[in-house]
Order: sequence, then C-alpha cells, then structure tokens
Amino acid sequence: MKISNSEAREIVLRQQGLTGSNGSTIEVINHLGYVQIDSINVIERAHHHTLWSRCPHFRPLELEELHAKQHAIFEYWAHAMSYLPMQDYRFALPIMQRFREREDCREILAANKQLAKEIRQRITAEGPLSAAEFDAPAGFSGGWWNRKPAKQVLEVLYWQGELMISHRKNFRRYYELSERVLAQAAEKPDTSMPSCEETHRHHVTRVLRTLGVAGKTELLWFVKDKAAATAALNAMVEEKEVVQLSIENITEPWYALKSAVKKTTPARSAKKADLDELGRQIHILSPFDNMVIRRDFIKKIFAFDYVFECYVPEAKRRFGYFSCPILAGTELIGSIDAKADRTHKELIVKNLHLADFPANAAASKTLAEGLARRISEFAAFNGCTRISMECSNRQAKAVEKRLKAR
Repeated sequence: MKISNSEAREIVLRQQGLTGSNGSTIEVINHLGYVQIDSINVIERAHHHTLWSRCPHFRPLELEELHAKQHAIFEYWAHAMSYLPMQDYRFALPIMQRFREREDCREILAANKQLAKEIRQRITAEGPLSAAEFDAPAGFSGGWWNRKPAKQVLEVLYWQGELMISHRKNFRRYYELSERVLAQAAEKPDTSMPSCEETHRHHVTRVLRTLGVAGKTELLWFVKDKAAATAALNAMVEEKEVVQLSIENITEPWYALKSAVKKTTPARSAKKADLDELGRQIHILSPFDNMVIRRDFIKKIFAFDYVFECYVPEAKRRFGYFSCPILAGTELIGSIDAKADRTHKELIVKNLHLADFPANAAASKTLAEGLARRISEFAAFNGCTRISMECSNRQAKAVEKRLKAR
C-alpha cells in the first residue's frame, strides 16, 4: 500500500495521541504501552511531561495513584526504566526469566545468601522498604555499579521478578514482594508465561499501535530474538492484521496495523493553521517522549534531526542542556530549552530555536501567538507563574512580545 509522507505523519500523530482527546491517564498509558521514567528534573520529569502532552489536565499525583494505590501500572524495563500497564505484566515475565538465568545475577545471590534471606524476611515482616533502610558493611567501597550489597541484592530480586516497586517517595524506590503488589492490583493481571510467538506478536502490535508506522529497524529495536520478531511480523502481514507500506521518500518497506490505516482529515500544518487551531496543535515534547525517543524514526518521517545535548559539554551545545522538541500541526519545527525555578515559580526559557520560522508577517504572528500560549500552559504545568526569556533571537523576541501581552 502506497502512502505519502504526510499520510504517514497523520497516522503517527493519531496513534501517538497527539491530535485530540485521549481519555484518561490510564487509557493513555495502556495505549502507549510504556512511559519512560527519568530522574532529570530541570522541568517536570519525563514521565509526567509525556502524559501531560496527551492529557492536558494531567497532574503528577495521578501517576502516583495509578502506581502506588491502584497498581494499574508497574515499573520495569521497556527500552529503559518505564511505567508499564499492569495488563501487560505477563509480557515482562520472559525478561525476568532471563535475569534468573544470568550468571552475574546468580553470583550476586550466591555471594550474599544470608543477606538475601534477611531482605526477604524484613520485607515480609515490615512491608515495602527502600535500599536506604539497609546498612552497608563497614569499609565497603564499591561493587556491582558501585552499589552496597543490599542494593545489589534488591536489584537482582527485582529484575528476577521476586520483588516489585510498590511506590516511590521523593523519587526513592520502595521494594515489596511481587505477590503482594499483584494481589493489590485493582484488576488482577494474567501471570501466565507467554509463548515466544505470543511475546513477539505482542511486541509488534505494541510498537505499531504506538508509533503508527515502523520499519524493521524500529520494530527490532532492543529485541533480543530478532528472528522470532521478524517471523511474528511476517505472520501478521500474511493474516492481514498488519499492512505493508511504501512511504514516499523511504526506500525500505514499512508497516502499520490495518486498523490504523484509515483516511482522516490530516492535522494541519503549522504554516496553514488559524490562530485558535494552532494553539491546540502545538506540543512541547519531552526528550524522552514516546514519539521522539527514536531519533532515526523522526528523522525519516518528520525530516527533523533532533540532538539531545544533556551529555554534551556546555561549550559545544547548540540547543541547550534539556531542549524539548516543538511539534506544530504535523511538523517538528524546533526546540525549547527551559528550566523551572521552583523557588521563585519562574519558567526560564534559555533557548528557543525554530528551524523554519515563517518570514511572512501574518504567519509569523500566528505561530508566535500559538507558541506563547503553549509556553504559558507549560509554565503552569511546571508550577510557574512567571516566564522569563534569556534568549534574544528573532523568534524568541516575537514570542516574548506575545507573552507580555497575555
């Protein structure tokens, strides 16, 4: 099936939940399949930011409620540490099994048998405990990832599935017996081990459901058994559950769920949208957002070469320490680097870079007003009541003018 690049973008944005109302927070997480957790907090943390981009009224306490009280989500590995839907718990079991088979994990437990026994006993008797509640032995100077023995054992038991993260407090993780967490889930998850075929069909479905369209590179990203995943994909194409696509300007075959390939009115380009519509269409995305985390993907589909410079020396940065991509309509148009000064409730915009800021006066005004509106909403989300601009390029000045007029 042949589709244009603009049609591919439409599918991506719709499947990513960036084109309109998406329902509740748990519905968004269930659809996305994961929300990446990250500790950097110069602005709201990535897991909160990603959900706010899709649920305008989202507040961080909602995630705590879903995790610590309803147990509708759990922490585990996707491509990185993430919140996963509890309804998908069984698909984490093969990963847990691999950790039980890993030699380094076995060595840690064998070297710390008594400590592992004491950890199990304490958590059984006292309930959820953090690593900080276990003392390091005198003179301990390092080890596996430079962690004290109790932390090592807790992590191994967690990765192997014996323990789960019951909740966080000040971002610190608290470990609990998995059986107790699962028993407390509002909707009891399936805990049966999936077959190899089930596992890889689930993976293909989840990637396509979230990304909208994907090539084999995207589908096999972080997949251990690439042959099994490819076999699952081919079977789903044969069964017409998945459609093979030929996308404009992309040479290799891409894929989409049959249910996602449907004609709809495309989200309008930032260059064409009217003011009110543009205000609703602009998104400031987290660097760890599900849509942009695969940099090659957005380069192919959106022709946007995004560079995350958090780990780049300051003198070599072009866009900023924590620059966030800006989506306007169907286009990724630039990035904003901001910092939330929580003491003074001020959002500091350190850099605003727009690759394609329109020269046309009317279009420029429309885009600047839309950006000002979204930055104001972003400031409120970060608990800030004031906004200051530390950058002075033409785009930033145009946006600052509209911010002052609000």
